[in-house]
Amino acid sequence: MIIERVSLENFISHSKTDILLGPGIIAFVGPNGAGKTSVLDGIHYALFGRPCRGNLIDLVKKGASRARVEVEFSVGGDRYIARREIVVERKGKASCREAILFK
Repeated sequence: MIIERVSLENFISHSKTDILLGPGIIAFVGPNGAGKTSVLDGIHYALFGRPCRGNLIDLVKKGASRARVEVEFSVGGDRYIARREIVVERKGKASCREAILFK
């Protein structure tokens, strides 16, 4: 599997982030709290549907009513997009409202 693009909206510390990944080894560099691990959490959540840490509500940026993560990847010669959306239902509670895998 080769991850080619990651898009985060209201996901943990990211308001709107779109990252295009080139071939080869990728390194995320930045100060503490910059959102490096959040990118990895987004990839994990898009592909596997469960948070790495905490609950779904912890993945939604504070003050937002929903969050979205999208990961574009290829396996062999086939390309896919995994998209998930989290919606805050009430204080302290959220659910996944959309989980789609496009080919």
